[in-house]
Amino acid sequence: MFDTDPILPPDPDGFEVLHDREYRVRAYRASNEELLIRGAVRDQKPPGLYLAEDDRPLTIHHMQVELRVAFPALEIVGAEVLFEAHPHASCPQIIDSYGGLVGLSIGRGFTHKVRELFGGPRGCTHTTALLMAMAPVAVQCSWSMRPRRPVGARHRLPIGAP
Repeated sequence: MFDTDPILPPDPDGFEVLHDREYRVRAYRASNEELLIRGAVRDQKPPGLYLAEDDRPLTIHHMQVELRVAFPALEIVGAEVLFEAHPHASCPQIIDSYGGLVGLSIGRGFTHKVRELFGGPRGCTHTTALLMAMAPVAVQCSWSMRPRRPVGARHRLPIGAP
């Protein structure tokens, strides 16, 4: 398992934390022909910021996206969105529209198409920003998805080689 410690330096002395936003994106080899990309965004307010007696962070937003991506085409073949925490009762009403990601290529034009499909009232700004962070991860996986060779095979000469 990867280290999940914060990637920011320690908080500066004398400064009050007002807001914390975290993005996390992780990619998996589902098979030699498919990637699973999971992403989450979470906004939190520190304990006691709104209610002095509250000793826990207040989660304002927590959205998760799971994409199944065909390899090597990098075409989205499955998309699920989950809103764990949201500030407005109407927020989850747009979840089903993210099914429109299926069939899109995570290549040239992806950012433009996502903004076209989910910009403004057609989507959630937090989920859209998360998708923008997830797409480059899928592209980065292209090298990692190459067929695996046993470690010792790299140093062996083919049969019949001089």
